[in-house]
Amino acid sequence: MRPDLHVLGAGGHAAVVCDAAHLMAKWDTITVYDDATPERLPSNTVFGGNLANAVNQSNGSHLIVAIGSADVRLALGNQLAERGAQLVTVVHPAAVLAGDVALGAGSVVCAGAILNAGSVTGEAVIINTGAIADHHCRLGAGVHLCPGVTLAGRVKVGERSWIGVGACVRDGVVIGTNTVVGAGAVVVSDLPSNSLAVGCPAKPQTRNGNT
Repeated sequence: MRPDLHVLGAGGHAAVVCDAAHLMAKWDTITVYDDATPERLPSNTVFGGNLANAVNQSNGSHLIVAIGSADVRLALGNQLAERGAQLVTVVHPAAVLAGDVALGAGSVVCAGAILNAGSVTGEAVIINTGAIADHHCRLGAGVHLCPGVTLAGRVKVGERSWIGVGACVRDGVVIGTNTVVGAGAVVVSDLPSNSLAVGCPAKPQTRNGNT
């Protein structure tokens, strides 16, 4: 008998996670939890109530946090792991992973994404639809690569950083922690932590909008 999967979150990202999990065919039942009762459940799921229900039932269960905020994903994941939950990874069957790729617990790899040889992620990382991380990339905990992002080889992205839709990052670039790269940006040099970088080439600003 296959285990059940508990998914925290019932929004758009959770729907994508649940679809990938269903296609993986590793779990008998997929139950979603959210503090707001969803108007529409993801396909092939049942609703399990609020997030506290998931926390209370977490001991020994297979679980993933499908919430966009990196801070929330990491905090809930740590809380649940401490209570005995088994944080799983969800990889869409249409994603491509090299044989030596290492995914941190609670990470998601969406349809069409590619992770090449030697790439490693921390916990609760999102590799969204069609995103590419080429060889030997390092993605810290809570990183989100939005749809269509391309990282060339040996790129390092710090914890909780967010790389916007269609952004490109040159090989060997280091992006700091808690940094936002805007949609369509072209990053050709290192970016400091707590910065916002937009444009081509992307120029960093502090997150409060000052240069």
